[in-house]
Amino acid sequence: MATQAKRPRVAGPVDGGDLDPVACFLSWCRRVGLELSPKVAVSRQGTVAGYGMVARESVQAGELLFVVPRAALLSQHTCSIGGLLERERVALQSQSGWVPLLLALLHELQAPASRWRPYFALWPELGRLEHPMFW
Repeated sequence: MATQAKRPRVAGPVDGGDLDPVACFLSWCRRVGLELSPKVAVSRQGTVAGYGMVARESVQAGELLFVVPRAALLSQHTCSIGGLLERERVALQSQSGWVPLLLALLHELQAPASRWRPYFALWPELGRLEHPMFW
């Protein structure tokens, strides 16, 4: 069962003072080279819970809706502690292989200057079980 986070979520402006999380996220997408089709939108409206991608118009089967460059993906290789995780690779080995990625995720989630901060601003609070970390 999830418990309360030990540290409060870091809040505040994330992109030039703009407090709208969707606008900040979309600005971040442009900066990191993530491309969204004009046929889709990121929104709270029309989603099951929280934020999601919704179609603005008809989408054909197989149609490309977004492109995410590898450099924009959060992984143990792209996070700010990637060097440390690589040096400690042997100690962090587990049967599932998830330990380095979870450490990268937790570190970046708590880092005030994380390059993924506009993405994290769309996440539900950590204490909720539907959080991506528990999937």
